[in-house]
Amino acid sequence: KIVVQKATTYAIYTQIHNEIEEALNELRNKKCEELFGEKYTVMKLRYNQTPDDNKEDKEKLDLIRLMYPGKIIEVQPKN
Repeated sequence: KIVVQKATTYAIYTQIHNEIEEALNELRNKKCEELFGEKYTVMKLRYNQTPDDNKEDKEKLDLIRLMYPGKIIEVQPKN
């Protein structure tokens, strides 16, 4: 959960959002390598290029996403 202040600039907001995404991908890469011997980002790229040929990759990607969901909840601060 991220509490967004009204005075937060868009540049700071996007910077924080990007850092969260990078950290999430780092965690996903680490777990994916541990379980499947391959980075999450590599597997995701391959799956996105040819989804019909990579049903097994989809199952693996879904598992990693379940372990490390990418939902970010943004709320306004309470006054």
